[in-house]
Amino acid sequence: MNLATIAELVDSMVQAEGMSQNLLPFTSLYRVTEPQPLTPLVYDPSIYFVVQGEKEAWLREQRFVYNEFQYLVLTVPLPLRCRVFNAQPAKPFLAIRLDIDLTILAELVNQLPAHSMQADQSDSGIFVSESNEALAGSIHRLISTAQQPEQAAVLAPMYYREILFHLLQGTQAHLLRNFVTQDRHNNRIAQVVHYIHRHYNHALKVEELADIAAMSPSTFHEHFKNVTHLSPLQYVKNIRLHHAKHQIFIEQLPVNEAAFNVGYESPSQFSREYKRLFGLSPVQHLRQSVI
Repeated sequence: MNLATIAELVDSMVQAEGMSQNLLPFTSLYRVTEPQPLTPLVYDPSIYFVVQGEKEAWLREQRFVYNEFQYLVLTVPLPLRCRVFNAQPAKPFLAIRLDIDLTILAELVNQLPAHSMQADQSDSGIFVSESNEALAGSIHRLISTAQQPEQAAVLAPMYYREILFHLLQGTQAHLLRNFVTQDRHNNRIAQVVHYIHRHYNHALKVEELADIAAMSPSTFHEHFKNVTHLSPLQYVKNIRLHHAKHQIFIEQLPVNEAAFNVGYESPSQFSREYKRLFGLSPVQHLRQSVI
């Protein structure tokens, strides 16, 4: 499958700048016509297929670059800094994001022949892999159904499973398997990460999170950092700040109310940590947004 064909299809479907959702289940399409600055974001478990252009994601000090010959996988929600750096109006950046349904992924893992399991070590929750013709063909079939609504309800879920199947045949398939295989370290850490996202506004302690993972606090801290590249408390803080930003700018709540909602007791501490992550204090950020 020629990637240019997929790029032409996506280009014809997305005219507006940014992200288009609701065209297909699990699927979002992206179009960007100019380079962007590095922006802090939290990405949910997903697969990003670039069909035209190039993008980078930073997790702490580690840089991941992916283009039309590669795809990016996130197996847990991760706070990243991302930017498109290869895009122009005549040749925009075009990408497809597929949310990872962990239930479907686990079903496929159980249906496939058993693989010999590698040593149970915790792996990073983000990686870049090389694409191939079979995977590109499945992506093209999935995206094509968006233009045929009468077929999308039946065929899109089949093609989505087909894409996950090809990912489970790739060179880094073991990384995906480990996150949905019960009692593997990655699976335990993933359960804790999802717990954090449900309870980020509570007073979370490392000992409590370690109990959920059925690990000692020191072992839990080590494996958690291997997966997320952050300590547990750094991760919780980052997620709180992103939720607060959403409440301030999308829900339009007062700054102090948003800070309290996500678990901060000190407005000044919230302002300092917000500025450290986003480059501006909440008040400065609000002023900039109305200029």
